[in-house]
Amino acid sequence: MKKILIALLAAAMLFAFTACDDDSSSKDVPDVEITTVDQLKAFASGETDNEELKAFAAADYAAITKDITLSERVTIARDNVRLAGNGGKITVSNVPAYNVSGETGIINLAGDKVIVEGLEIAFTGEGTGTLYVISAMGNNCEIKECVISGNETADTVGSGLHLNGIDAYINASNTIISGNTVKGTRMPVYFETGSTGTKVSGNTFENYLKIDVDEDAAVEFTGNTFKSRFTSNDYDIKFLSTTDKVDCDAISKANNNAVVESAYIAE
Repeated sequence: MKKILIALLAAAMLFAFTACDDDSSSKDVPDVEITTVDQLKAFASGETDNEELKAFAAADYAAITKDITLSERVTIARDNVRLAGNGGKITVSNVPAYNVSGETGIINLAGDKVIVEGLEIAFTGEGTGTLYVISAMGNNCEIKECVISGNETADTVGSGLHLNGIDAYINASNTIISGNTVKGTRMPVYFETGSTGTKVSGNTFENYLKIDVDEDAAVEFTGNTFKSRFTSNDYDIKFLSTTDKVDCDAISKANNNAVVESAYIAE
């Protein structure tokens, strides 16, 4: 009887280990190391006819280990995948602004449960229109411990290209944005209509204009730090809904005395 119990326990432990190993978020070692744009695109799409890239298309956890330069959008259209930075920096130049397909970002998280972590992304381009560095379009996505550097300054913000950091896209739900540093952008984060359950915690925002929360967007801010807001604006966070009452004082205290405003109009 004792031997049977030991065997059953061992089988249960093996099953639990295997189940965890199938979850990309629990892996410590990436399946592949990305060193080129083509490898990144194959990983993002999950499809390729190139034999040399098939391992990247099949991977559910990839790490960028060498510097790469992007001049086009990359859309992660798969569920349950993880992209990490591990010594490699992404430099972005001259990616077109918002397009009609809804891909607002340079890196778009179109799948569900996509995790990007530890990425270092520097934008050096120019142009017109609106562009986000990372756009969370799917549900239950996580963007954490990334460093995003833009080239917006107090003199350039509001003209030419409107460069923003992270976007919680229309109707995206349960996005987690945590531990990131975003600097040199018009809006370090932005929350579009219908994005709900978004949690923004422990981030540092530097050299920026403002953060707007659209109507019908639900966001929780905790433990964020705001540094060097451009003087052409007088608030850090503004809730644009005229019908939803917001406790600005509580949000301010929970975010290192950020300046919080609301467009709420009392009846």
